[in-house]
Amino acid sequence: MALGAKQEMSFGKKFVKNSLYGVLEFAWPIFLSIAATPFIVRSLGVDAYGILSIVMVTLGFFGLLDMGLSLAAVRDIAEHYEKKDFKEINRVLSSILLSYLVIGTFGALLIVFSADFLTTKVLNIPEQYLEVSKLAFYIAALGFLINMIAGVLGSIPKAVQRYDVSTKISMVFGTATTILTVTILYLGYGLREVVLLNLGISIVTGTVYLMVAKKLIPEIRIGFKFYKDIFFRLFKFGGFFLITGISGLILMQLDKLLIGSLITVSVVTFYVVPSSITQRIQGLITSAVNILLPVTSALAGTGQQDRLQKVYRSVIKVVLLVATSISIPIFVFSGKFLLYWLGPDFANQSTIVMMFLVPTYFLLGVTSVPWGISLGIGKSSVNAFFSVLVAVLNVALIFVLYKPFGLNGIAAAYLLSVIVVNPIAIYYIEKNILKLSGYEFWHIYYKIFLLGIVQGAIAYLVIPLATSFIATVGLMGLSALILPILYIIFKMPTEEERNLFSTLISKFTGQKNDSSI
Repeated sequence: MALGAKQEMSFGKKFVKNSLYGVLEFAWPIFLSIAATPFIVRSLGVDAYGILSIVMVTLGFFGLLDMGLSLAAVRDIAEHYEKKDFKEINRVLSSILLSYLVIGTFGALLIVFSADFLTTKVLNIPEQYLEVSKLAFYIAALGFLINMIAGVLGSIPKAVQRYDVSTKISMVFGTATTILTVTILYLGYGLREVVLLNLGISIVTGTVYLMVAKKLIPEIRIGFKFYKDIFFRLFKFGGFFLITGISGLILMQLDKLLIGSLITVSVVTFYVVPSSITQRIQGLITSAVNILLPVTSALAGTGQQDRLQKVYRSVIKVVLLVATSISIPIFVFSGKFLLYWLGPDFANQSTIVMMFLVPTYFLLGVTSVPWGISLGIGKSSVNAFFSVLVAVLNVALIFVLYKPFGLNGIAAAYLLSVIVVNPIAIYYIEKNILKLSGYEFWHIYYKIFLLGIVQGAIAYLVIPLATSFIATVGLMGLSALILPILYIIFKMPTEEERNLFSTLISKFTGQKNDSSI
């Protein structure tokens, strides 16, 4: 069998596997969130829940201190793992662990010393919550240091392409965190204890990642030693990752911080809750397309441009189909979902926000396919450029729209910035990197879009039947099936897509499937 054919078959199998775990990463947190969020919000109150969200967002910004080294380390470890060069893997790990110990300590101290300024000068926090807010930042500072170290160990499964392991660990500890949070609040405790719980979970998670890393690569030796050549090699490669990370963090989290500063922390809750649901659209897609990085690197490295184009067309079509199928029901039933899930206050304040965020995360998600290919080829500078562009535009639009439109204006700013920049990014990557026409994305999507209109119309017509939470969720699930059914009825799937679907079914049923992809 030719190398290209083997790569395609391997890609198909890995893409299916990653897609399955992507679905789990998408569905399970949503289930937990739907089940637990109403109780958590009621128990903490909108102010304390908003403060908790702000603390998590602030830690994300301090996470930029990693300087892009974590992603660079994943790539470096993966390369040496393929060569079975365990000595070099240990050198990389030792350098990163020591670097992150120093960076994490510095970041933790920075959080501690800035806690008073953040709570009294930057954020609009009610006076009765000032002391507990400061304490939350102090506790979270230690968690930041632990998470920096745990993050290095957590990169090992990704480096050896064991995304299933990462997903299982994430699901187990995500579930434990939710259940224990509900238990703590049920027993009458509050924000302080919830933050302490998150600290404890971080410690246990780091320990588990250490055990898993040693099991996946028994030759690993944990140490803290600085190797100058490795650090600067990783820093050089991670520079554009850092720029992309900064831009991504601004795009994904700055809106929440600005809401807490420009309006009040209680309003953050009415933004974070719908965001936690809609953000999973992007999470589903990015989880499934993680495999693009090593595959595109291999194809580009051997000059197989035609196969690279074929991979792009296949993946983008599947991604567009799945993302559209899921996004439309969430958009159409936003108001009813929030009403029966969290009550009329959330429905009144968060429905339009949720409707703006659905297409935002849809477009961010589908853009991850060309972005993943660009990154795999080594064009991280392209991703960095467009990430900066969309982040700057988003911040500018927030300051223009938040005063006249409030929370809805901030959500609209996010959507508008993505609508303006991401189509340009898709065109550029297709035209200049994939050597396509630049309109391949839209040529593939227009048929799915037309079917999506039909799906949306049918979903809209059955809104009156959404008379309870169970009925609403059921109608959303049924509506999500409309687009794939129409896609099959109109005989749109290619032979390659049918093979992919057959492989997917065999994974669920346990039956053997010999179709090559």
